[in-house]
Amino acid sequence: MPTEISGATGVNKVQSSAIETGDLPTGSVLQVRQTTGTTTISLTNFTSLNTWTDHYSLSITPSSTSSKILILSTNPVGITGNTPMRGSLRLLRDTTNIYNTADWKEQFHVRNAADEVDMFLTFQYLDSPATTSSITYKIQGVMQTGSSMRMQQASRGTEMTLLEIAG
Repeated sequence: MPTEISGATGVNKVQSSAIETGDLPTGSVLQVRQTTGTTTISLTNFTSLNTWTDHYSLSITPSSTSSKILILSTNPVGITGNTPMRGSLRLLRDTTNIYNTADWKEQFHVRNAADEVDMFLTFQYLDSPATTSSITYKIQGVMQTGSSMRMQQASRGTEMTLLEIAG
């Protein structure tokens, strides 16, 4: 039976350990981790074709094996060269590719551009890692055709948010 908090008992009577993570309903957000505009995410330049290159990563430690992790990612990307220009992103959980698992290297394809195209690649992915160990989610990029591709700094909108969701 839930305890009612009234003006007579006051909120100061509730102990901090009174509500446990296990008491929250399925779908509740248990924790949030995020890269932000104040987090330095270095500029990544890709000049080799067909080579997946690390861009940035973020770690989280789930509180339960039934938890899910919602990954939200925004990635400003620029590519230069002669047309067509092609490239892609993928998401890894530690060393396992979990988004773009077909190793597709043409998530964006640009034809008839002068010599440069800039865009935002965004995605959302709901992962079920089934662990309480620390997990590192990593974004990698690849240039299939073109002269160079860059994934820009946090000040230009690059970010990743990890939300642990109660399972």
